[in-house]
Amino acid sequence: MYVVVIHESVFAGEWWNANVIDVENEGLRTGGAPNSSDAFTINSRPGDLYPYSSNRIIIYKNVVSLTPQMPVLPAFDDTPTAYKFSTSLTALVNAPHWVPVPLKANEHMFVTISLGLIPCERNNTCAGLFDQKSAASMNNASFQFPTKLSMLQAFFNNVDGIYTTDFPDQPPLVFNYTNSDNKRNRTIIMTSKSTKVKKLKFNSTVEMVLQNTASLGIEMHLMHLHGFKFHVLAQGFGNYDPINDAKKFNLINQQARDTTGVPTGG
Repeated sequence: MYVVVIHESVFAGEWWNANVIDVENEGLRTGGAPNSSDAFTINSRPGDLYPYSSNRIIIYKNVVSLTPQMPVLPAFDDTPTAYKFSTSLTALVNAPHWVPVPLKANEHMFVTISLGLIPCERNNTCAGLFDQKSAASMNNASFQFPTKLSMLQAFFNNVDGIYTTDFPDQPPLVFNYTNSDNKRNRTIIMTSKSTKVKKLKFNSTVEMVLQNTASLGIEMHLMHLHGFKFHVLAQGFGNYDPINDAKKFNLINQQARDTTGVPTGG
């Protein structure tokens, strides 16, 4: 007896009526938001909501046609409910790949995640706020790709001048991070390009607080640690309180992730 299971792959994507490299380059040149896509796609097909000639649909053989009973779901923008669910997920203690969280950290970092502005170059027209260029930053340091050599090559070959090791453990300015009134405060939203890194000793234990900000705009930011996992001890909204919020840390069955979302306004 043979049992054959056919798996259907579904790929969600976007379509531009332009070269996507040109779209990216234009966004980088002007410092504004890249042009919006012209269509959303499923398996590269825009569907009947767009001017498209295909009329193919999927038909499964030997399947009874039924009207599914859809559950009552929260609104698509109900962020608190979504985060209540996602943050309630826990690890299975003593499972084969479970790793207990270290209880003592020898490095402490408080990192703000922001969208700011850098000055517009001479003889260029920029599309960001105040006619400047938009730039993401962490602790008000916006990353600049090195041009001569990669950072890993520079590190392993002891090449100077490619990056600096002065990425700050704290933001340069303390303010009400989630107050949207700061989005036009030039003291807060102006940043600069650099190639700063934080060097850690081998086997260091780092406690890092990721604080979202409302400068220019307020949105969720995905953070990824490539090739490694980290413990997510807590998530919440508003400004981080080192006294009260630290009491909410899950030190028993916390999530281990390689990607997490820093909440909108949290």
